[in-house]
Amino acid sequence: MSGDSIEQVVDSYAEYLYVYAGDGHLKRFVERLRANEEAAQAEAVLFSWAHASDLRPEILETLSHGGMDFVCRPSTGGAFELEVTALGAEAASAKSGLPTDPFEEGGGAFSLLTRTLRGRIKNKIKQLAASPSGLPRVIALVSLHRWLTCYSIELPQFQF
Repeated sequence: MSGDSIEQVVDSYAEYLYVYAGDGHLKRFVERLRANEEAAQAEAVLFSWAHASDLRPEILETLSHGGMDFVCRPSTGGAFELEVTALGAEAASAKSGLPTDPFEEGGGAFSLLTRTLRGRIKNKIKQLAASPSGLPRVIALVSLHRWLTCYSIELPQFQF
């Protein structure tokens, strides 16, 4: 993963889907890649990161019912479910005022994305609540915007 381009990560993930998850998952991923490239890239990048971090991710989402994206079974610690969602670079740029191109002229004030990020996470709560496994659930919000770094958002406690 280290040093790989996003295209290489996407290709590797597609190959993984073909070999380990089957044609149906690969087909759905390719459709997602065509419909919302950044969302599909985010899924591939998070899977690659989880694999490189020895979290041992496996496809959890079913073709018939959807659900959480991955279950991770790290060699140390307990298993957990991982859901990936994306904030597109253009949407992040529009909300923050930060240009998508780091070499673009400009500058000045920018807006925080906390409310936008909180909204994206809030939209996933029902999906997390529907998971019947009883495992802890994690949402990873990914953006390929070049200026964004990690955010940590405190959400109220939800009873699932």
